[in-house]
Amino acid sequence: MNDHEWANLSSAVFENKPLRKIRGLVAVIEEAAPDIILLSEVGGQESLENFNRLFLQEKYFCALREGNSDRHIDVGFLIKKDIGCFFDIQSNKNRPIHFLYPHEQATLQQGLLLLKNGKPFTSHRFSRDVAELHLFTKDRAKPSFIALLTHLKSLRDPDGIDPGGTLRRTAECETLVEIYLEVEKKYPQIPILV
Repeated sequence: MNDHEWANLSSAVFENKPLRKIRGLVAVIEEAAPDIILLSEVGGQESLENFNRLFLQEKYFCALREGNSDRHIDVGFLIKKDIGCFFDIQSNKNRPIHFLYPHEQATLQQGLLLLKNGKPFTSHRFSRDVAELHLFTKDRAKPSFIALLTHLKSLRDPDGIDPGGTLRRTAECETLVEIYLEVEKKYPQIPILV
């Protein structure tokens, strides 16, 4: 297919990545032949499934939960079908990151409510998510491997309130560590990849 045909395959608002980039990614995947692929900036479940079907001969299961991104870029997983595992994916997108920008803190200190989408809030959440992939070989209660996948706050600062996204990204990173420690405590001696 050509670039125009490729662009017309998606029903998403945003354009597909150029075919040359996709083919480069496929070449790396084919050379490495990974059992699990962790991806960021995925344009949704449809994009992940199209990529698997059209370029990877449907060798993988696609796992993605829509996160909080206002640009519709999520994190997702491809898990090879023949590795003899089953999996669950869990989301942390609704978890508070215990963070407010300084001007929002000042608003609360004045006794005023902070509203987001018409609802009061006291903390931001992850810019996207921290998706947890739990792989199981036998026992559904005890995973064999866990991956925590995130794409922290970007450098973008369209409102000019957090140059380089440093404050928000720091809070997201600290909450990611909290999640890791909770998972480690719940599943001691299970390998965890962040």
